Amino acid sequence: MQQQYLYPQNLKAEANMWLWSMRDFTVVAVCALLSVLVLSTTKSPIPMAVAAVYGFLTIRLDDQCILDFISWAVRYFLTTQQEFRWRCRRAQ
Repeated sequence: MQQQYLYPQNLKAEANMWLWSMRDFTVVAVCALLSVLVLSTTKSPIPMAVAAVYGFLTIRLDDQCILDFISWAVRYFLTTQQEFRWRCRRAQ
């Protein structure tokens, strides 16, 4: 009997769980668990909101997420040196 194996289209693709990468899903799950613990003891919803915002920002579609775009924008506009070239015009 010949066995048939099914492989994904892109074997080098990153592993995903629903709409998140595995690392982001793990971070969201741990943060959600800790925020439920904090919510039950201190009645503070702030950690739950932080976990929800992080979960929203890391939703991945076509290998892009909002958090990547924000980090690229911060790197481009704030943290990296922009290169400007000035030319002096000759006085006539």
